[in-house]
Amino acid sequence: MLKYHILALFLFISSPSFALQTTKVSTSIRPVAMLVKSVVGDEIPVQILLPGSVSPHDYQLRFSDIKLIKESDVFFWVGPTLESGISKAVNNHGSLNAIKLMGVSGLHWPSSFSKHHHHHHHHEEHKGELIISEDVHDYRDPHIWLSPRNAIKIVTVINNSLGKIYPENKITFDKNTNNFKSSMKSLDKLIGDRLKEVEKKGFLVAHDGYRHFVDHYGLNQLGVIDLTDDISSSAKHKGKLNRLSDKTSCIFTDPQHSSKSANQLAEKFDISSRKLDLMGHDIPLKKNSYIEFLGKFSETVVECLK
Repeated sequence: MLKYHILALFLFISSPSFALQTTKVSTSIRPVAMLVKSVVGDEIPVQILLPGSVSPHDYQLRFSDIKLIKESDVFFWVGPTLESGISKAVNNHGSLNAIKLMGVSGLHWPSSFSKHHHHHHHHEEHKGELIISEDVHDYRDPHIWLSPRNAIKIVTVINNSLGKIYPENKITFDKNTNNFKSSMKSLDKLIGDRLKEVEKKGFLVAHDGYRHFVDHYGLNQLGVIDLTDDISSSAKHKGKLNRLSDKTSCIFTDPQHSSKSANQLAEKFDISSRKLDLMGHDIPLKKNSYIEFLGKFSETVVECLK
């Protein structure tokens, strides 16, 4: 089982001693905090801005949230496509040390994604494929942490940033980062081998947020159930989903987005369904959180598709 291999990876990532100090590191959402903890270890606390019960797409900042960002030595966030409410606060306070992770150079982007994404963006169609214009780079799927290769690039940027802010801990940050990269490469191979068993099995998702994971492992996502309100309720869209039902082994739903349509479809055609939490809210925040998160996420996919 994949989980036993993950436990072995936990043992590999050991935390060296840290210089005790007062630090103010904060992040927008839990997945980003997991990646930061991979660098700083368990000795440095990391604060998370958004509550686990809400979607980052809809969250509006409170005064206390803005205060937390302003008082942080560094604030890591994904970007305006995912966190529009945070974008305004960051833009209004130019002196903040806010690092937008969607701006990290060299991130991998899925080759395609739903034509009718859950936000309204500018796209161009060319030869039947969805092409994203160069000037709307940030409108690509913002769930960048679901790609192992992106996770490694993001952790590298986090390490470099924190090493400049806390130079006395740079050696520790570097060691943690190198251990993370090694563990991630091993885990990526384990997950890839496990998913080969089900890579041809078709599935539907309620929320179009899994493209980075789907693209990285070559999975067979057939479609998205909940699109814009007018499309989701259209007879054409419902008819397409009905026709896909005989090819669908599982329907994945996101705990942050309730989907009546997904539940109805699963019941109507007796299709298995699972909650697939791309935010990892049930994972305790610690040094190995991201490894545990991705392993559990992958195992949920395998269990529903096999």
